[in-house]
Amino acid sequence: MILIDKQGFLAALKYVKSHDVTIREEIKRKNHLFELALAIQTFLEEYPRLRLEYERETDYLYYSVAPYILDSNLVFNVSVSIKLAWQLLVQEFALDRALETKKRTGLDRAKWAQDLFDRFPHPEYSTRDLWTHIKTAG
Repeated sequence: MILIDKQGFLAALKYVKSHDVTIREEIKRKNHLFELALAIQTFLEEYPRLRLEYERETDYLYYSVAPYILDSNLVFNVSVSIKLAWQLLVQEFALDRALETKKRTGLDRAKWAQDLFDRFPHPEYSTRDLWTHIKTAG
């Protein structure tokens, strides 16, 4: 059993002599979801300040995280337990409200970012030239 809220998560395991890899992997996946929710929450909190200096980059990131919050069925469609855990984290971290609030910071002018993200939905974020491409696209 795994309990999740915005303060963390707790996994309760029945003691078994052999280590069950499946249970440990499930706990890792929940931990990754928790980290993702925390990272998105931090980004959305810092968005207005970051946008002053990095407008194009932050607008692009806004549109890249929006599907995770708005339609988890598209993003987390492999596992029902992962999808349900993610929906709970979206609610616990109030990510949907934070996303909606940030729309008021002038994102209506940033249609180019949504179009760019729609053209490149799975970019290689680790490549050196991604942000240069984002800055100059439009």
